[in-house]
Amino acid sequence: MMEFVLVVALVPAMGGDFPPKNWRGFLAEDRATLGGRLASVEERRTTLSVSRVKAASWFAGTVEKLYGVSGGLPAIVEAVAVKDHFGVRFGVHPAKVELEGDFFVIEDARLHLEDQIRKGWISPDEFEIVDL
Repeated sequence: MMEFVLVVALVPAMGGDFPPKNWRGFLAEDRATLGGRLASVEERRTTLSVSRVKAASWFAGTVEKLYGVSGGLPAIVEAVAVKDHFGVRFGVHPAKVELEGDFFVIEDARLHLEDQIRKGWISPDEFEIVDL
């Protein structure tokens, strides 16, 4: 007789080019990974639909916990889009992008910003770093 253990993991429907090998790093370890995002991020334009967030949040609270957001659906969609946009641009997991009013805060943002400027992806005049 043979015995085996079946392990089932519930993961949000990320879609797109999000290879399964990157799931653990993004979903469990808060690491930025190739394709790990809900929004479509292309250069300076980021889009995200309500239906995409609903599809990823088929298990209540999934998106809220993964992205560190709260509120009603419109607020969650907006926050996820902003976090994905800057997460991709600065190479960090979107949960590490903190939204504070009209500002966003990223741990070690200075290093990420300098790298983005060096690569020519953003202008040095586009952002202001404020040491808190």
